[in-house]
Amino acid sequence: MIIPVLFFTLSGCAGSSAGTSDPSAVAGECNVVGTWVGQVPAGMLMGRVLTMVFSEDHTARGTCEQVTLNSTWQRNGDLVEVIDVSATPPFAQCDPSLVGRYSLEFSDDCGSVRAVSGEDPCPHRRQALLGFRASRR
Repeated sequence: MIIPVLFFTLSGCAGSSAGTSDPSAVAGECNVVGTWVGQVPAGMLMGRVLTMVFSEDHTARGTCEQVTLNSTWQRNGDLVEVIDVSATPPFAQCDPSLVGRYSLEFSDDCGSVRAVSGEDPCPHRRQALLGFRASRR
């Protein structure tokens, strides 16, 4: 699945997060579709709050104050692949040829997720996503 790793050239973000369980979890597999809120784990955005919305049509939107990043995502088991499509401002977007791949680890109730490992040629996205923890809203 491509986790809109979009979010991660963002700056000046602030906020809080909370989570609830995933009503669409089936047979132990959690659904990434929905709204997720968490803090960037490293880099110049460390500690900033990022809100990500993953849609069933495999598009995603990451927002942080005045920054919005639009991406596509694809999921295969616990692996998510993300490709940036557009951003406001434009400098927040990774080149569309750079695919980010992240392994996800969900909580037992599917109410939180963490990107536990990853391979991403886009440095700012990798800093923002590797180790990223988010709660379902």
